[in-house]
Amino acid sequence: MTVGCQLARMLPALARGSFARAYTEVRPPAPLASVVSALWSHERVGNGPAARPRRILPDGSTDVVLGFTPVGPAAVGGVPAPLALAEAWVVGTMTTAHVVGTAAPTAYVGVRLRPEVAGRVFGVAAADLADGRVPLDALWPNAEEFLAPLARVPDLDGARSGVAAALAVRLAPLAPPPAAVTRAVRLFEASGGRARVAAVGRALGVSRQHLARQFVRHVGLAPKPFARVARLRALHVGLRALERRDAEVCWGALAYAHGYADQAHLIEEVRALVGLTPSAWARERRTAEVVPFAQDGAAADA
Repeated sequence: MTVGCQLARMLPALARGSFARAYTEVRPPAPLASVVSALWSHERVGNGPAARPRRILPDGSTDVVLGFTPVGPAAVGGVPAPLALAEAWVVGTMTTAHVVGTAAPTAYVGVRLRPEVAGRVFGVAAADLADGRVPLDALWPNAEEFLAPLARVPDLDGARSGVAAALAVRLAPLAPPPAAVTRAVRLFEASGGRARVAAVGRALGVSRQHLARQFVRHVGLAPKPFARVARLRALHVGLRALERRDAEVCWGALAYAHGYADQAHLIEEVRALVGLTPSAWARERRTAEVVPFAQDGAAADA
């Protein structure tokens, strides 16, 4: 099976227009920077057709996700209605893409944790959360104390600020993960998933088996699956760069640029991690009616 080159006109005018602000991602404030990689929010905006289900790619991280519903009319005099907290859960490290629907609640705030801290934050082996969705109060004692200030917020900006403030208090006494795990995560990320597990272990002075045990405990994935996800993330960034330029997509060239053995290897990995062939992935992105729910938003300063 081969996949040829094609034009990358992936983002339709609708996605650039009334729905362009559906997803927002901001960097965490300084007190959270060692634990949180990003704060994000998503809401349905604009007057276009209802959003389709969206595909969320694995990114090697665990997220805390809070769902909100409007209190009263959606907007009065152009002022958004306040939001009431409807649910709170933890989404574990993903091994493949998840497709999410569009049912209420329709406004979300998420906290994307740094990959290496999940086990410390929740006090369980991160692998126990992988590919799962667990109510926050099942993992955190006295979760109601964390959630109480978020019961009603003026808007999503207020929700993000409230979450950041509450997290700063909650995570202040958190012990850091083992230094070898943090360094290994950074090596895999910096290499775009190309770093070999054995080479990373040697660089850190630990055995492959020891590194694997630590990753399962703190990250939720063994090192090799984490590296595969890191490579997919690098491929996704490369694909987005072509999209922004309306440039030609040549999967063979992308395979070479991101360290896949060949184009067939890229196809196999995309199928396993995205759930689609590369061509189908491109078509899905090209025909999406909204900016994708996650991973296509540029991070901004909080």
